[in-house]
Amino acid sequence: MGNAVGVLPGAPVKANGKKNWKGLSAYRTAHMATIRMRASGLWNTPRDDRQVWKKILEDAADEFEDFLIECEKDDIENREEFREMMYGGIPDSHIKRNGNEVWVFVSSTFTDTQMERDILMEDVYPYLREFCRKIGLDFNVVDLRWGIRKVLANSHQATSICLTEVQRCRATSIGPFFVGILGYKYGWRPIPRTVESATFMTFLTYIENSTSRDTDDDKAIELIKDWYRLDLNALKPEFVLQPITHKFPNYDKRDSDDIKGWYDTFDIMQKAIFTAVRHCQLPQDLKVELTRSITEGEIMEAISENSEDKRCFFFDRDLKGFDAQEASKIGYVDMSSGNVDSEAYKKLENLKAKIWDSLPSQNLSRYKIDFKPSNSEMQDTKENKESLRTFCDKFCDYMVNSIREGAAEHRSTMKNSVYAEVINHSVFARERAEMFSGREPIVAEMMNYLKKESGKKPYVLHGVGGSGKTSILAKVFSKSLTRWGSITVGRPVHIVRFIGVTPESSNIRDLLYSICKQLCYVLKLSPSTVPVDYKQLEKKFLEMLGHATSSRPFVVFIDSLDQLSDDNEGRDLHWLPCYLPNYVHMIVTVRPNAGGCLAASQNVVKSQEYFLEVLPPDEADTNAMIDLLLAKSNRTVTSCQKKIIIGAHRDGKPTPLYLKLACDIAKSWHSYTEESHCKLADTVNGLINQLFTELEESHGQTLVREALGYITAAKTGLSANELLDVLSCDETVLDDCFEFHIPPIRRLPSLLWTRLRLDLGSYLVEGGADDVVVYRWYHRIFHEVARQRYLTDNEEFLHQSLAHYFIGRWADVPKPYRDKKTNEMNIANRRLPPQPLVLVNRKGEMDNNERYNLRKLTELPFHLIRAGMWQDCEKELCTIQWIRAKCKTGRCYQLVLELAEASAKAEHSQILRDFYRLVRANIHTLQLHPELICQQALNEPDSSVCMNVAMNFIKERSKKMSCLLDLTKNQSVNPEVMTLQHTSAVKLCKFSPSAKYLATVSQDETLRVWRVASGALEMTLECGALKIEFPSNCHWVCCLTRNGISIYGLGTGGFPKGKKVMRVEIEMDHLAAIFIPKSCKAIQVVSYGRLSTYGFPSGRLIQKKELKCRPKHVAFSPNGKWLALANKTVFLWDISKEEEVKTFGANGLSTNLTGSFLAFSSDSKRVLGILPNGTYRWNTTGKNPEPIGNKLSLNCMQGEVVFSPNLDYVASMNGESTLRILKFQKNGATWTYLKGHTGPVISCSFERSQDDTTMVATGSEDQSVRIWDSRDLSTENFARAIAHTHAIESCVFSPDGTRAVTVADNKTVYFWETNVSPPTVTCMLASDTSCHVNRIGCISSDGMFVVGFCGDQAVDIWNTASKTTSAHSMTINCKHKLVPFASPNFFFVQFMRSGLNVCFSTGNKPGVLYCMTVLSSTMVDEWKSFPDNFPADVYESDLRDFKHGDNQKIVSAVMNKDGNRLATISIALSENQKAAAMLADVEVQGTLSCCIWSPSYSRILKKCSLDTSISRAHQLEFIGSNVIVLYQKYVRNSGNIPNSRESVIQVLDYDTMNTVYSKSVKANYDKIFVKPNAQISISDGRLVDSLLLGHVQEDMLHITEWDSNKAVTKYCYKSLKITSFDLSRDRRSIIVGFENGSVRFLRFVNIK
Repeated sequence: MGNAVGVLPGAPVKANGKKNWKGLSAYRTAHMATIRMRASGLWNTPRDDRQVWKKILEDAADEFEDFLIECEKDDIENREEFREMMYGGIPDSHIKRNGNEVWVFVSSTFTDTQMERDILMEDVYPYLREFCRKIGLDFNVVDLRWGIRKVLANSHQATSICLTEVQRCRATSIGPFFVGILGYKYGWRPIPRTVESATFMTFLTYIENSTSRDTDDDKAIELIKDWYRLDLNALKPEFVLQPITHKFPNYDKRDSDDIKGWYDTFDIMQKAIFTAVRHCQLPQDLKVELTRSITEGEIMEAISENSEDKRCFFFDRDLKGFDAQEASKIGYVDMSSGNVDSEAYKKLENLKAKIWDSLPSQNLSRYKIDFKPSNSEMQDTKENKESLRTFCDKFCDYMVNSIREGAAEHRSTMKNSVYAEVINHSVFARERAEMFSGREPIVAEMMNYLKKESGKKPYVLHGVGGSGKTSILAKVFSKSLTRWGSITVGRPVHIVRFIGVTPESSNIRDLLYSICKQLCYVLKLSPSTVPVDYKQLEKKFLEMLGHATSSRPFVVFIDSLDQLSDDNEGRDLHWLPCYLPNYVHMIVTVRPNAGGCLAASQNVVKSQEYFLEVLPPDEADTNAMIDLLLAKSNRTVTSCQKKIIIGAHRDGKPTPLYLKLACDIAKSWHSYTEESHCKLADTVNGLINQLFTELEESHGQTLVREALGYITAAKTGLSANELLDVLSCDETVLDDCFEFHIPPIRRLPSLLWTRLRLDLGSYLVEGGADDVVVYRWYHRIFHEVARQRYLTDNEEFLHQSLAHYFIGRWADVPKPYRDKKTNEMNIANRRLPPQPLVLVNRKGEMDNNERYNLRKLTELPFHLIRAGMWQDCEKELCTIQWIRAKCKTGRCYQLVLELAEASAKAEHSQILRDFYRLVRANIHTLQLHPELICQQALNEPDSSVCMNVAMNFIKERSKKMSCLLDLTKNQSVNPEVMTLQHTSAVKLCKFSPSAKYLATVSQDETLRVWRVASGALEMTLECGALKIEFPSNCHWVCCLTRNGISIYGLGTGGFPKGKKVMRVEIEMDHLAAIFIPKSCKAIQVVSYGRLSTYGFPSGRLIQKKELKCRPKHVAFSPNGKWLALANKTVFLWDISKEEEVKTFGANGLSTNLTGSFLAFSSDSKRVLGILPNGTYRWNTTGKNPEPIGNKLSLNCMQGEVVFSPNLDYVASMNGESTLRILKFQKNGATWTYLKGHTGPVISCSFERSQDDTTMVATGSEDQSVRIWDSRDLSTENFARAIAHTHAIESCVFSPDGTRAVTVADNKTVYFWETNVSPPTVTCMLASDTSCHVNRIGCISSDGMFVVGFCGDQAVDIWNTASKTTSAHSMTINCKHKLVPFASPNFFFVQFMRSGLNVCFSTGNKPGVLYCMTVLSSTMVDEWKSFPDNFPADVYESDLRDFKHGDNQKIVSAVMNKDGNRLATISIALSENQKAAAMLADVEVQGTLSCCIWSPSYSRILKKCSLDTSISRAHQLEFIGSNVIVLYQKYVRNSGNIPNSRESVIQVLDYDTMNTVYSKSVKANYDKIFVKPNAQISISDGRLVDSLLLGHVQEDMLHITEWDSNKAVTKYCYKSLKITSFDLSRDRRSIIVGFENGSVRFLRFVNIK
């Protein structure tokens, strides 16, 4: 591919063959130094580094938003045109589709403004491009000095190109569209390429009849007649100037003789024609048009409309010290016959006068330059440098202000996204309807449907690609509007959408969202009521349709359902109503065999009367279409040429697409074109290739090949700027395009792509992708032909180039290239934009609402994988930032599929494999909480690459995040890939071939099909399947039920997802077996001793065979040749011959083989049988019936078994939660284990994936399905984290954090040493057999004593220094201390100066708080000294009570550490509430009171009321001289907003009980964590020393900094439910207990 990205000749090459760019560092350094000194030496820095302009760029987005506010003087929604478009209409012809581009045509004569143009290209254009990017626009310049190819000069198309480009810039540009730069030169005046016949004959007659006719005139007449030919194929016959190569064939090869010959010929004809035009009888404006320069033509085209005054700008340059003769040498004046052309000078003066009279003065600028004999001399003077700086600054100022104003005006019109969407589709409908002709029967039938009072069902128009469905729909939409005209009563609301035309119509969510919003405006409902969630949106769509009435019906047109993306299963058409509400009509179009949409629509609509197929047009329609299509280009054809068009098609039945392609080619035919040159391919594919060939001839083969190749290679298409950028890095394209001039910046001129885009017409559409307008093929057939033509030999390079672009490899970095003239290596900056993953916010800082580079997220993985750039894959895709961005933007499953593909293709990449494993295993967590990716990576074994990447990521962002390191994690690689949740026990699971899908059936008769690579749920059905099988093509799934065979489509191969495509009623026994041959055209079933074969999809019984017995077990061979049967013996049965092949030997085998299991190897060469007396293996080939090797002890009496395809694994399910798997190896067999389920494993399946890995799926009574990777199976019983066997009820750290205690609900209590890694259990704390400790009250400060609450009657106390119960035991017994009160409700237990005190209330007196000493300080000291001897068991008499009142219930209490202050919260109870007083943590209604007590005197010191009515989860903490109160307040919301809870923190000064701080947040916090010896400091209403609060929500632990409400950390572990947690006082460690009994000790990697 020449000097292209990644294939640079001369670049240093590594040993592995890859290019090494480091050798070019010297080039790069030199270039970066040079690039800042460019712009002709006018500045030392680029414009975006200069202070004033840098500030403008930095503030562009903010100032633009402010500018918008100032410009928005009225509301678009109140305008009449807004209401009209919402009801449906065809916009006026001047209204174009919405765009976001700035196109500025720069007009000047070439030779005398080269200096200014070069400076603008180097200094100003890159700056304006970045400025536009900041405000969401694309900036482009049309400068015809670069972009006119020799083929265009040869065909004299320069003038038409210039005028067409000015018109296009005016029509499409936002803001400015034209800048003129004038000097002393009028410019080149070409002779006309085409002249109407009457005009031509007028001036030719004048020359022939001239009275002063001489030999020069005779020569001119001869040349004019020879070079101009009459073309009758123009609607108005015209004479056409023939190409230069008509007489000078070597002109385009730069032959000097031919070039001189053409110039001489041109001069003769120009003189004669211009003289004749000046003197003959022609309209004055036509005379001017025929004799003006191209520059004047451009300018007059720009200023011809007064409404465009503000969008045009002009510069007039004056030359001081001007010398005409010297100026002529460097092309600064027009010359004629060696003298200054006075006529040209006069025309120039008149042109300037017109400009100055037409435009406002603020759009005009003059500047002066001191004239010197050369450009270089002119650039060197100080005065000229200052003038050029002023010129550039003024140019930039014009553009910035005009762009900002134009963007604001555009936004004020199009700021309403629904209005912009309706305009875009309505304009598209207008354009397509204008191209429509004929097909009256089809249109009439559709109009009859619309005339009905109600449509009842959607009307489906279907036909092959190119059959004209879109144009028909547009015509019916237009005709329906015309039918109603100005009638308002009963006029339907017309809604039209052409899928794929805009970003908002490319996926079903955005499509329904925009339609619902449009209906909201029609119905005068708030658009904010339209939900964003897809499931709710689908319901809203049906709800909105239900608002139709007889006076306001709805008519909905949706084109090309097959063009919908796969997001939210849009092409499954679940959203399409089966029945329409009254007064609603809906017409949709669909292409068969594209995404299964036609079959899906048949599944929804069912009735065939609502389907209409579009067939090829008849002869009359064909003729009418040809005439119309040609007339749109002001062309026609001769009768012979028309016959060629009609007869060219292979079968004589051309589709509308074929006719359009043929007419687009035929419009270039002239009436004098020889028939032998009027050739058309006979198929659509052939015509597309012919069109591509003609484009290559017109625009250059290299440019067309690469440009269309990039668009075809892109995943979702490319925007104009993306394509220009990547083409600007393609050296083969640039070398080919720079024929005449090499621009100062090595970039592709945008004009080249623009012209190619225009010539492609409607074949290339502007679609939507990632909030960007991208170009992509409208017809799938174009994509297929372009792929075959441009990607067959070039695919890897194209993907590599696009990957480099989205990586940002050449953004602001010079790219090497080889000069095509000197063959020397050079470098050049291509001015490509950077490609950051995360964009900054308005203030230039990162925040929680990051804006992501969606284009990079979509395109980069696609190209990296297809280019095989595995090192870049690892670098770009295997990062915390990348995975977080993908998940935050809702691309979780796309991420998994990308990593799956990359890891499968990059065979030796451990990095890709580890990250694929990480994401796949945590996909459900990351989908809900993308911010947890770093935490989940830290949970991986230390040997995992993911762990190291996460640690490095934390180091880089140490001040911005905190994560938790799991000290108890297992360092072995966990074979578990992912967990999938079901609704009940999973009794059956089955992989599809290559493990693409997994089908599971639960005991509630629910069938689910999952995509294995991502864990995405594909479909859910009610089906009580006994057996499941997939065909080899995975287009459907076959289920054996009790009553027969049911087959459901999977959404591929034309089988709609979830639709029952076949049903056969047969009687089935529980031992039935099923087999699907590789042809996928039949289904074989063995049941009740019969082999039945059914055809697919007919379901017809093809064959039924009786077997020689009713087997106890049966297995089909994968090749479909044999059956293995177990009855009284095990034997091999030939299906076709219906005979026994051999009986397998098995020593000592009983005749009762009930429960046996048989299976074939994947190559059908071996059979494995698990029988009552053991496990055997046999060969199927040969005559030897004896087993291979030794018999294994595993037998069928030990539970159900399942085999892997290659018979290298056998799983044994024996009713346990741990699955035993026997792994066969060369040297024998070993047991491996899968542990993770919390209930018995009752189903299992094996399958080899695409990367040749054996995957295992297990279903359990715990209602989950787990998928495992066999590569990581361990011969050890896979270790879990240190754990109890039951749910953790309580876990508590000791005050110094070095110890911890955990309690499970099976009475087990563990005492942990936490300052070792991993934390270990040092002893087990036992209670009395009658006692159940459910909560740990406290651990003494020295960690020696542990106190637990035993049920509702006692406390248990352990001295951890005591001896264990025996030498080999870790158990320490407790001291059981009864509390002599009925049903105590414990609040706290605390070691104080007086000893161990417990605080509680009772059920019969909920308003009395009791504080009781259960161990005196003397007893505590004595027990410390003698750990094995508990002091005398005597109850202490120190009992104090704190009476709050009879109608009070105490809900929280706390003692300060000195024991001299007690704080309580109580609530006043009504009489009805007293009966429920024993309920602890429930919502209570009433006034909360907070009291401060003196414990010594049981007296209230202070009291206050808290502002709440319904609350729960009350907690108190002392901090210094303050009391902190935490509670959850119930909030009743108005309207449809659900009621909620708020967490409230109040800080009270306990000396005054005044509230010194109060704040509430919407969260359910239930724990306060306070630093030791903390003091409350309040500044500006904020807690300086912030509290940490914690709660568990949806199995996620949240630790939050209170005052900022910012998450300190979040934690979850797979899908396990968290039941208890605690944070150490130093805030460095967390202990978490789970429902399955596991305990995790976590340490902060970094503390904020």
